[in-house]
Amino acid sequence: MAQEDNRSFARTWKEFWGRRRVPEPIPFTETSIMTQPGTFRVGTPGCYLPLPSMTAAIVTSPTGHKQVFMEGGYKELQEGAYTIQYVDLSERFTTFSRIAASTTDGYEVSLTVSITYKINDPSLIIPISSPLQTLFTVCTGAIKNYIATHRHAELIGEKGNENYISDYYIIEHIREQIAFNQTCRAFWVMDVVIVERQGNPEINRLKQVRLVQANQNLTQEENIIQQQEIAEQRRKLELANAEQERRILELRAESEAIQSEILERTNRLRIELETLRKLPDMQHEQTLRKIDALEKALEALTKAYIASGFSSGANEGKLIESFSKSLAEVQSVAPQVLSERSKSVNELGSTIINLITPKKKK
Repeated sequence: MAQEDNRSFARTWKEFWGRRRVPEPIPFTETSIMTQPGTFRVGTPGCYLPLPSMTAAIVTSPTGHKQVFMEGGYKELQEGAYTIQYVDLSERFTTFSRIAASTTDGYEVSLTVSITYKINDPSLIIPISSPLQTLFTVCTGAIKNYIATHRHAELIGEKGNENYISDYYIIEHIREQIAFNQTCRAFWVMDVVIVERQGNPEINRLKQVRLVQANQNLTQEENIIQQQEIAEQRRKLELANAEQERRILELRAESEAIQSEILERTNRLRIELETLRKLPDMQHEQTLRKIDALEKALEALTKAYIASGFSSGANEGKLIESFSKSLAEVQSVAPQVLSERSKSVNELGSTIINLITPKKKK
């Protein structure tokens, strides 16, 4: 009973002083995930093992028995000399820069790959002498193997090319190779990133030359198409102008024909008025009806002339002269009627002159 009390007291004492000590961080390097074995001695049964955060310990007894401790605290260890190795449990990041190999078509390609990983089970690395180097070797071997089994265009081609292999398939290949390797089971590869791809410099130069030539050809084609479009637009414009000129000539000919017809009809009216003037015995009512008819005819001819839309100096002068003669003859047909029709005849004359005389621009 007293011996058990002493052991309980000793454990409480060791835990008390053990918790008061702050464990120092373990100096892991980028190329090491486990420290070299260190020794410590257990004087009396049981000891307090301080462990930093995200650190495990592999303790080997004097008899060679190994134990893995994921957390610090009081451990039931027998008296004797022990060895201890610390294992890093935190997430780690490593980049494999420009892992190069030859493709199936004989060109050199290099890939830069980054991985994020951590120890999944420290007990699985116990039989492995260099676990981290083993993981790195498997990763670089998977990268070289993938390069060696594909063509240059599949790895370095344009992303829009149907033969181009995306990062996803390369990453899956690396993950599969790690998973198939028994010595890598202790690791959990959390992420794989293809940082960079580099191909043969000469092929890249030729691609650049072809790209420049393609851009130049495209520019030349665009210029040719633009010139063709301009020529087509110019041809359509010339056709439209020719059609417009033809239509103008047709309208001018139609107008001249209408004006000639109006002049001819005016001359006939003038002749008719001359005939009336030579008939002094004509009845008064017949004379008035003739004058009314002549007034309407002259007014209609004037409006038709204006509606024709074209005028020529020669025809217009002839028409005004003919209209003036006709009006003078109307007034001389019967002097006895002049007092009754003078206002109507004068208004008709003013209307005719206003209609056919072009207005001055302001």
